[in-house]
Amino acid sequence: MPFPWLLQRPTFTYESLLTEFAALSEEEQQRIVRERYGLETSVEETPDLVTDKLQCFESALDNIEQKEAYETALFVIPEHVESDQFRLAFLRADDFDEKAAAVRMVKYWERKVELFGADTAFKPHLSLLDYNEEDYKALVKGGIRLLPFRDDHGRAVVFNYTMYFERNSKAMYKLFWWVMHKGIFDSQGGIDTQKKGFIVLGGNPPRHITDVLGGDQRSWHEFNDTRKTLYKDWTSVLPLKTAAIHRFQTNVHSELLFEHGLRYMDLKLRNMIFMHDTNDMFSTVYLLLSCGVRPEIVPWELGGGLDFNYQQWVADCLEKDLQKAGMLRKGGDAVGDEAVQKIPQLETLQELLPFYRLKEMELRTSMMSQHAE
Repeated sequence: MPFPWLLQRPTFTYESLLTEFAALSEEEQQRIVRERYGLETSVEETPDLVTDKLQCFESALDNIEQKEAYETALFVIPEHVESDQFRLAFLRADDFDEKAAAVRMVKYWERKVELFGADTAFKPHLSLLDYNEEDYKALVKGGIRLLPFRDDHGRAVVFNYTMYFERNSKAMYKLFWWVMHKGIFDSQGGIDTQKKGFIVLGGNPPRHITDVLGGDQRSWHEFNDTRKTLYKDWTSVLPLKTAAIHRFQTNVHSELLFEHGLRYMDLKLRNMIFMHDTNDMFSTVYLLLSCGVRPEIVPWELGGGLDFNYQQWVADCLEKDLQKAGMLRKGGDAVGDEAVQKIPQLETLQELLPFYRLKEMELRTSMMSQHAE
């Protein structure tokens, strides 16, 4: 059997999540429910509070001894690292707990150097020009996507689909960082996202586990290591808040795959999970609507009505990065010697775009046929 773990009982199950939630205080339960349903208000950012917390944040950073990557960033791009806008993103992620936010920022710079290297890490913004051709495969497949819509409470929406994951772990991590930075810093409404958080719509296709992970034990370990690291970046490194996780289950393999990953989530993240049975779409739609998630912003892969050309969106983002760097006019003409070196990346992405768009359409046709049967 290629995946003996399928016979093992997961450390956490859906039933254990209910037990964990029941063990919380009534006040904490109510807070979590309000946050899941978009009813929890963010911290009121009065001028006095912001000023006080920024000062406390500075002191908390000073008290951290090991922070080499942070200090390098402070030396190279002080106007970015010391800006109130950047620091407030970390404070908001930790509900203005300045000590936790300071630790998060130090981890952020350490991890950014690890992922992107010193030549790229100490730039104010992530640009697709700094990604390589291996990264583009993960970007175009889009195992993690920022959708161009918000729910009814103004929260940003991220779509996570295991079938679209790339086997290259580092490329997946860099995809995750780019997606989250788009939501937190680069998109319209970034400050709202920092305050209100993300909701995550995720699931697996209704297929056998070997179709998702491949047919060997090594592929399982690679996938497991990848999501373990992603959860770590998610909960303690990047300056982001999670408001709710909507998980769409399609079969027993999908259920076990997700349950075996719950041990890598912290308690706070596990308490954000909603489970949906795609075999009962009436109840699913009702629950989603009660949470402020309309069916038309749910991707078709999860049974919703959204057919978003994500690959074209990535290509458009790269073209904007080229234009911003002065290497591409709006008509698409290259400018300067540097553009000649960078344009092949755009060409590579444009070659991958129709291929993976077609793969998605084939998957959709296959799933519709299975549903009809």
